[in-house]
Amino acid sequence: NPILREQVAGSKFVYVQGITIQPDRNIKETFDKLGIDVSSIYDISFIGKTVCSILCKADYCMMLANIVNRSNSSVRVIEDFDPLKPAVFRQEILQAEHHKSPVEFLIRSAAFSAVSTNNMIVATAFHVIIP
Repeated sequence: NPILREQVAGSKFVYVQGITIQPDRNIKETFDKLGIDVSSIYDISFIGKTVCSILCKADYCMMLANIVNRSNSSVRVIEDFDPLKPAVFRQEILQAEHHKSPVEFLIRSAAFSAVSTNNMIVATAFHVIIP
């Protein structure tokens, strides 16, 4: 489907540190209060206990990062985050008490997010990142 392919290509993951696991609606309410356009966010999921993966429209990523980083809190966007990098995995994932390899953890998380959504952009974007 060329339209879906274009939409997936026009989306990007932004990783935010400092948001604890909670329902998406709570995060979206907080983001809305900060002035973030929540309609530009396709999905919110977690990598470990304090790293949030946000799939949003690619052209909105910079604005999202600017708003999050200037919110004067302990929440910040992590630049060049790679959830499969061993040091990141040990720091973020293992502290969440997951005893899986980085690849297995990412595949399970991505598969869960992909099947638990009604949004084909989200499902396809997660499918693309699975190694």
